[in-house]
Amino acid sequence: MPLITCPHCGLAKEVPAERFPPGPVRVTCPRCRTGFVFPEREQGPAPDGEGAAGAEAAAGREAAPSGMREPTPATPVRPEKKRQLQRLEDLFAISWESYKRRLPTLIGLLLLAALPFLALAGALAAVKLVFGDLEQVIPLVAGIALTGIVAILLISCWSGAAFTFAVADERLSLREALERSWPRLGSFVWISMLTGFIIQGGVLFTVWFFFSQFVLVSEGDRGMGALRKSREYIRGHFADVFVRLFVLMLIWSVIAAIPGLGAILVLFFWPFAMIFACHIYRELREIKDNLNVAASVSESWTWLGAGLLGYLLIPFIIFALLGTTLLIGILGPLRALLNQG
Repeated sequence: MPLITCPHCGLAKEVPAERFPPGPVRVTCPRCRTGFVFPEREQGPAPDGEGAAGAEAAAGREAAPSGMREPTPATPVRPEKKRQLQRLEDLFAISWESYKRRLPTLIGLLLLAALPFLALAGALAAVKLVFGDLEQVIPLVAGIALTGIVAILLISCWSGAAFTFAVADERLSLREALERSWPRLGSFVWISMLTGFIIQGGVLFTVWFFFSQFVLVSEGDRGMGALRKSREYIRGHFADVFVRLFVLMLIWSVIAAIPGLGAILVLFFWPFAMIFACHIYRELREIKDNLNVAASVSESWTWLGAGLLGYLLIPFIIFALLGTTLLIGILGPLRALLNQG
Protein backbone atom coordinates (compact mmCIF):
# COMPACT_ATOMS: atom_id res chain seq x y z
CA MET A 1 0.00 0.00 0.00
CA PRO A 2 1.17 3.58 -0.63
CA LEU A 3 2.85 5.29 2.32
CA ILE A 4 2.17 8.87 3.41
CA THR A 5 4.75 10.59 5.63
CA CYS A 6 4.34 13.88 7.50
CA PRO A 7 7.21 16.18 6.46
CA HIS A 8 7.21 17.87 9.87
CA CYS A 9 7.16 15.12 12.51
CA GLY A 10 7.96 12.08 10.36
CA LEU A 11 4.79 10.12 11.19
CA ALA A 12 4.26 7.48 8.47
CA LYS A 13 0.97 5.76 7.68
CA GLU A 14 -0.12 3.38 4.96
CA VAL A 15 -3.02 4.48 2.78
CA PRO A 16 -5.38 1.80 1.39
CA ALA A 17 -5.25 1.69 -2.40
CA GLU A 18 -8.98 2.36 -2.73
CA ARG A 19 -8.61 5.59 -0.72
CA PHE A 20 -5.62 6.89 -2.66
CA PRO A 21 -6.74 10.24 -4.18
CA PRO A 22 -6.37 10.87 -7.94
CA GLY A 23 -4.83 14.31 -7.36
CA PRO A 24 -3.09 16.41 -4.71
CA VAL A 25 -5.10 17.05 -1.56
CA ARG A 26 -4.36 18.89 1.66
CA VAL A 27 -4.30 16.66 4.73
CA THR A 28 -3.62 17.16 8.43
CA CYS A 29 -1.15 15.07 10.42
CA PRO A 30 -2.95 13.43 13.39
CA ARG A 31 0.17 13.75 15.55
CA CYS A 32 1.48 17.30 15.07
CA ARG A 33 -1.69 18.76 13.49
CA THR A 34 0.32 20.27 10.64
CA GLY A 35 -1.30 20.54 7.23
CA PHE A 36 0.56 19.55 4.06
CA VAL A 37 -0.19 18.61 0.47
CA PHE A 38 -0.39 14.91 -0.33
CA PRO A 39 1.46 14.09 -3.63
CA GLU A 40 -0.27 13.44 -6.91
CA ARG A 41 -1.43 9.95 -7.77
CA GLU A 42 1.22 9.43 -10.40
CA GLN A 43 3.81 9.28 -7.63
CA GLY A 44 2.09 6.30 -6.00
CA PRO A 45 1.47 2.79 -7.32
CA ALA A 46 -1.71 1.86 -9.08
CA PRO A 47 -4.37 0.39 -6.80
CA ASP A 48 -4.25 -3.38 -6.50
CA GLY A 49 -6.79 -5.36 -8.44
CA GLU A 50 -7.32 -2.87 -11.25
CA GLY A 51 -5.24 -4.82 -13.74
CA ALA A 52 -4.13 -3.45 -17.10
CA ALA A 53 -7.42 -1.67 -17.79
CA GLY A 54 -7.28 0.10 -14.45
CA ALA A 55 -3.67 1.14 -15.06
CA GLU A 56 -4.59 2.57 -18.47
CA ALA A 57 -7.48 4.50 -16.97
CA ALA A 58 -5.21 5.94 -14.30
CA ALA A 59 -2.60 6.88 -16.91
CA GLY A 60 -4.81 9.45 -18.61
CA ARG A 61 -7.38 10.18 -21.26
CA GLU A 62 -5.26 8.77 -24.11
CA ALA A 63 -5.40 5.28 -22.60
CA ALA A 64 -9.22 5.07 -22.76
CA PRO A 65 -10.31 2.63 -25.47
CA SER A 66 -12.11 4.10 -28.46
CA GLY A 67 -15.86 4.28 -28.11
CA MET A 68 -15.73 3.88 -24.33
CA ARG A 69 -16.63 6.64 -21.95
CA GLU A 70 -13.80 7.52 -19.61
CA PRO A 71 -14.81 7.00 -16.00
CA THR A 72 -15.12 10.20 -14.02
CA PRO A 73 -12.44 10.29 -11.33
CA ALA A 74 -13.66 10.48 -7.79
CA THR A 75 -13.48 13.94 -6.29
CA PRO A 76 -10.92 13.91 -3.49
CA VAL A 77 -12.36 14.52 -0.08
CA ARG A 78 -10.62 17.52 1.40
CA PRO A 79 -10.38 17.80 5.17
CA GLU A 80 -12.44 20.48 6.78
CA LYS A 81 -10.54 23.73 7.15
CA LYS A 82 -9.20 24.24 10.63
CA ARG A 83 -10.80 27.25 12.31
CA GLN A 84 -9.75 27.14 15.98
CA LEU A 85 -6.71 26.23 18.04
CA GLN A 86 -6.82 22.85 19.69
CA ARG A 87 -7.44 22.51 23.40
CA LEU A 88 -4.66 23.39 25.81
CA GLU A 89 -4.35 19.85 27.16
CA ASP A 90 -4.06 18.43 23.64
CA LEU A 91 -1.40 20.98 22.81
CA PHE A 92 0.59 19.95 25.87
CA ALA A 93 0.29 16.26 24.93
CA ILE A 94 1.47 16.80 21.36
CA SER A 95 4.31 19.06 22.49
CA TRP A 96 5.41 16.45 25.03
CA GLU A 97 5.64 13.75 22.36
CA SER A 98 7.74 16.05 20.16
CA TYR A 99 9.86 17.01 23.16
CA LYS A 100 10.76 13.39 23.93
CA ARG A 101 11.82 12.80 20.34
CA ARG A 102 13.86 15.98 19.94
CA LEU A 103 15.37 16.51 23.41
CA PRO A 104 18.93 15.22 22.66
CA THR A 105 19.29 17.43 19.57
CA LEU A 106 17.83 20.53 21.20
CA ILE A 107 19.81 20.19 24.41
CA GLY A 108 22.95 19.67 22.33
CA LEU A 109 22.34 22.95 20.52
CA LEU A 110 21.78 24.76 23.81
CA LEU A 111 24.98 23.35 25.29
CA LEU A 112 26.86 24.39 22.16
CA ALA A 113 26.34 28.01 23.18
CA ALA A 114 28.28 27.33 26.39
CA LEU A 115 31.45 26.21 24.61
CA PRO A 116 32.93 29.70 23.99
CA PHE A 117 32.35 30.59 27.68
CA LEU A 118 34.28 27.50 28.73
CA ALA A 119 37.02 28.21 26.17
CA LEU A 120 37.40 31.81 27.40
CA ALA A 121 37.56 30.73 31.03
CA GLY A 122 40.11 28.04 30.17
CA ALA A 123 42.29 30.48 28.20
CA LEU A 124 42.34 33.01 31.04
CA ALA A 125 43.13 30.26 33.56
CA ALA A 126 46.02 29.08 31.38
CA VAL A 127 47.43 32.62 31.13
CA LYS A 128 47.21 33.02 34.90
CA LEU A 129 48.93 29.66 35.40
CA VAL A 130 51.81 30.62 33.09
CA PHE A 131 52.35 34.25 34.07
CA GLY A 132 50.97 34.27 37.62
CA ASP A 133 49.87 37.92 37.71
CA LEU A 134 47.46 38.87 34.92
CA GLU A 135 48.35 42.56 35.34
CA GLN A 136 51.73 41.84 33.80
CA VAL A 137 50.14 40.72 30.51
CA ILE A 138 47.19 43.07 30.20
CA PRO A 139 47.40 43.32 26.36
CA LEU A 140 47.32 39.53 26.09
CA VAL A 141 44.40 39.28 28.49
CA ALA A 142 42.53 42.01 26.60
CA GLY A 143 43.07 40.23 23.29
CA ILE A 144 41.85 36.91 24.69
CA ALA A 145 38.83 38.59 26.27
CA LEU A 146 37.90 40.41 23.04
CA THR A 147 38.26 37.23 20.98
CA GLY A 148 36.18 35.35 23.53
CA ILE A 149 33.39 37.94 23.48
CA VAL A 150 33.20 37.82 19.67
CA ALA A 151 33.13 34.01 19.76
CA ILE A 152 30.44 34.03 22.44
CA LEU A 153 28.21 36.35 20.42
CA LEU A 154 28.71 34.42 17.18
CA ILE A 155 28.23 30.93 18.61
CA SER A 156 25.27 32.01 20.75
CA CYS A 157 23.46 33.53 17.77
CA TRP A 158 24.29 30.56 15.55
CA SER A 159 23.18 27.95 18.06
CA GLY A 160 20.01 29.98 18.75
CA ALA A 161 19.17 30.08 15.05
CA ALA A 162 19.93 26.36 14.65
CA PHE A 163 17.78 25.65 17.70
CA THR A 164 14.79 27.37 16.06
CA PHE A 165 15.38 25.46 12.81
CA ALA A 166 15.51 22.15 14.74
CA VAL A 167 12.26 22.97 16.54
CA ALA A 168 10.46 23.94 13.34
CA ASP A 169 11.67 20.91 11.36
CA GLU A 170 11.84 17.69 13.37
CA ARG A 171 13.73 15.90 10.61
CA LEU A 172 16.91 17.93 11.17
CA SER A 173 19.83 16.54 13.13
CA LEU A 174 22.11 18.81 15.14
CA ARG A 175 24.56 19.13 12.26
CA GLU A 176 21.84 19.70 9.67
CA ALA A 177 20.26 22.40 11.83
CA LEU A 178 23.59 24.21 12.04
CA GLU A 179 24.10 23.92 8.29
CA ARG A 180 20.60 25.14 7.47
CA SER A 181 20.75 28.08 9.88
CA TRP A 182 24.16 29.48 8.87
CA PRO A 183 23.00 31.16 5.59
CA ARG A 184 20.14 32.87 7.47
CA LEU A 185 22.11 33.83 10.55
CA GLY A 186 22.09 37.53 9.65
CA SER A 187 18.32 37.52 9.09
CA PHE A 188 17.79 35.65 12.36
CA VAL A 189 19.85 38.18 14.34
CA TRP A 190 18.05 41.07 12.64
CA ILE A 191 14.61 39.67 13.46
CA SER A 192 15.68 39.00 17.05
CA MET A 193 16.84 42.61 17.37
CA LEU A 194 13.64 43.97 15.80
CA THR A 195 11.45 41.80 18.00
CA GLY A 196 13.36 42.68 21.15
CA PHE A 197 13.14 46.37 20.28
CA ILE A 198 9.45 46.45 19.37
CA ILE A 199 8.06 44.34 22.21
CA GLN A 200 9.13 47.04 24.63
CA GLY A 201 5.88 48.69 23.50
CA GLY A 202 3.93 46.28 25.68
CA VAL A 203 2.48 42.79 26.11
CA LEU A 204 0.31 43.25 23.04
CA PHE A 205 3.36 43.51 20.80
CA THR A 206 4.99 40.53 22.52
CA VAL A 207 2.11 38.27 21.51
CA TRP A 208 1.77 39.75 18.02
CA PHE A 209 5.40 39.22 17.04
CA PHE A 210 6.13 36.11 19.08
CA PHE A 211 6.20 33.79 16.05
CA SER A 212 8.34 35.93 13.75
CA GLN A 213 11.37 33.61 14.05
CA PHE A 214 9.26 30.62 13.07
CA VAL A 215 8.00 32.59 10.07
CA LEU A 216 11.60 33.22 8.99
CA VAL A 217 12.60 29.57 9.42
CA SER A 218 9.50 27.96 7.90
CA GLU A 219 8.41 30.48 5.26
CA GLY A 220 11.51 32.51 4.46
CA ASP A 221 10.03 35.94 5.27
CA ARG A 222 12.63 38.31 6.68
CA GLY A 223 12.80 41.46 8.77
CA MET A 224 9.59 43.40 9.20
CA GLY A 225 7.87 41.06 6.75
CA ALA A 226 8.21 38.19 9.23
CA LEU A 227 6.96 40.37 12.09
CA ARG A 228 3.93 41.55 10.10
CA LYS A 229 3.05 37.99 9.08
CA SER A 230 3.30 36.88 12.72
CA ARG A 231 0.82 39.61 13.62
CA GLU A 232 -1.58 38.53 10.88
CA TYR A 233 -1.50 34.96 12.15
CA ILE A 234 -2.46 36.24 15.61
CA ARG A 235 -5.31 38.41 14.29
CA GLY A 236 -8.61 36.95 15.45
CA HIS A 237 -6.91 34.53 17.87
CA PHE A 238 -5.17 36.91 20.26
CA ALA A 239 -7.01 35.74 23.40
CA ASP A 240 -6.41 32.04 22.69
CA VAL A 241 -2.72 32.57 21.97
CA PHE A 242 -2.27 34.87 24.97
CA VAL A 243 -3.78 32.29 27.36
CA ARG A 244 -1.51 29.54 26.03
CA LEU A 245 1.64 31.65 26.22
CA PHE A 246 0.65 32.93 29.67
CA VAL A 247 0.29 29.38 30.99
CA LEU A 248 3.67 28.54 29.48
CA MET A 249 5.36 31.54 31.12
CA LEU A 250 3.64 30.75 34.43
CA ILE A 251 5.11 27.24 34.39
CA TRP A 252 8.49 28.74 33.44
CA SER A 253 8.34 31.11 36.44
CA VAL A 254 7.47 28.32 38.86
CA ILE A 255 10.32 26.13 37.60
CA ALA A 256 12.84 28.99 37.70
CA ALA A 257 11.85 29.77 41.30
CA ILE A 258 12.83 26.30 42.56
CA PRO A 259 15.86 26.79 44.83
CA GLY A 260 19.05 25.22 43.55
CA LEU A 261 17.62 23.17 40.69
CA GLY A 262 15.72 26.00 38.99
CA ALA A 263 18.50 26.97 36.58
CA ILE A 264 19.07 23.37 35.47
CA LEU A 265 15.36 22.60 35.07
CA VAL A 266 14.85 25.74 32.99
CA LEU A 267 17.52 24.47 30.59
CA PHE A 268 15.44 21.35 29.99
CA PHE A 269 12.13 23.23 29.92
CA TRP A 270 13.23 25.69 27.24
CA PRO A 271 13.08 23.11 24.39
CA PHE A 272 9.58 22.12 25.46
CA ALA A 273 8.51 25.78 25.54
CA MET A 274 9.79 26.34 22.01
CA ILE A 275 8.14 23.16 20.72
CA PHE A 276 4.90 24.24 22.40
CA ALA A 277 5.09 27.65 20.71
CA CYS A 278 5.97 26.10 17.36
CA HIS A 279 2.87 23.90 17.47
CA ILE A 280 0.75 27.00 18.08
CA TYR A 281 2.39 28.64 15.07
CA ARG A 282 1.72 25.59 12.88
CA GLU A 283 -1.94 25.62 13.88
CA LEU A 284 -2.27 29.32 13.11
CA ARG A 285 -0.57 28.78 9.77
CA GLU A 286 -2.98 25.96 8.96
CA ILE A 287 -5.99 28.06 9.96
CA LYS A 288 -4.84 30.95 7.77
CA ASP A 289 -3.61 28.90 4.84
CA ASN A 290 -1.77 30.78 2.06
CA LEU A 291 -1.54 33.95 4.11
CA ASN A 292 -0.05 36.76 2.04
CA VAL A 293 1.02 39.96 3.76
CA ALA A 294 1.82 42.92 1.53
CA ALA A 295 4.89 44.99 2.35
CA SER A 296 4.26 48.39 3.91
CA VAL A 297 7.07 50.79 4.69
CA SER A 298 4.83 53.11 6.70
CA GLU A 299 3.59 50.23 8.85
CA SER A 300 7.18 49.14 9.50
CA TRP A 301 8.06 52.60 10.77
CA THR A 302 4.91 52.53 12.90
CA TRP A 303 6.06 49.41 14.76
CA LEU A 304 9.59 50.75 15.16
CA GLY A 305 8.13 53.98 16.55
CA ALA A 306 5.95 51.99 18.94
CA GLY A 307 9.01 50.10 20.13
CA LEU A 308 10.89 53.34 20.68
CA LEU A 309 7.92 54.66 22.62
CA GLY A 310 8.12 51.60 24.83
CA TYR A 311 11.78 52.33 25.62
CA LEU A 312 10.95 55.95 26.46
CA LEU A 313 7.77 55.13 28.36
CA ILE A 314 9.38 52.85 30.93
CA PRO A 315 11.85 55.48 32.28
CA PHE A 316 9.04 58.03 32.22
CA ILE A 317 6.78 55.82 34.35
CA ILE A 318 9.61 55.07 36.77
CA PHE A 319 10.35 58.76 37.15
CA ALA A 320 6.64 59.59 37.54
CA LEU A 321 6.29 57.05 40.33
CA LEU A 322 9.61 57.64 42.06
CA GLY A 323 10.46 61.13 40.90
CA THR A 324 10.00 62.83 44.25
CA THR A 325 11.95 60.14 46.07
CA LEU A 326 14.78 60.34 43.54
CA LEU A 327 14.95 64.12 43.78
CA ILE A 328 15.06 64.01 47.58
CA GLY A 329 17.77 61.36 47.44
CA ILE A 330 19.86 63.51 45.08
CA LEU A 331 19.21 66.96 46.51
CA GLY A 332 19.51 65.92 50.17
CA PRO A 333 23.23 64.98 50.07
CA LEU A 334 23.94 67.91 47.72
CA ARG A 335 22.37 70.40 50.14
CA ALA A 336 24.34 68.92 53.07
CA LEU A 337 27.55 69.22 51.04
CA LEU A 338 26.81 72.89 50.26
CA ASN A 339 26.07 73.66 53.90
CA GLN A 340 29.40 72.18 54.94
CA GLY A 341 31.13 74.32 52.37
